[in-house]
Amino acid sequence: MAVYENALKDVSRFTDDQIKELVDGLNDAIVSIQEAKIAKQEELIELQEKQYDAIVYRINLYKDELQKDIDAIEEAYEKEVKPLEDINDELERQIQLEDLLAAKKNAAKEKERVYREGEHQCPRKR
Repeated sequence: MAVYENALKDVSRFTDDQIKELVDGLNDAIVSIQEAKIAKQEELIELQEKQYDAIVYRINLYKDELQKDIDAIEEAYEKEVKPLEDINDELERQIQLEDLLAAKKNAAKEKERVYREGEHQCPRKR
């Protein structure tokens, strides 16, 4: 590049063909520099994509590990809660049976009361 800069300082002594060669050389150098910049940017983009993919991969591994831990905790919780739920269901069933038994006793008492009161209210046939 420095060669071209020095040559361009005094162009009056050059012919048109020589000037064209200098300009073409400068253009080629500029194109080469730009292509090198583009190639470097593409390499950088590729590197960043690989880094991104590696990060996403690690995140997914971590997420999978967390999900396994969550599943294990939920399974352990269900194992602890299931017997309690079974006991609770049985207690509710017993309460319902006791309520039905109490209702049956109350109905029998009411029947007996109505029968006794009916006996006193109705004259006996003899």
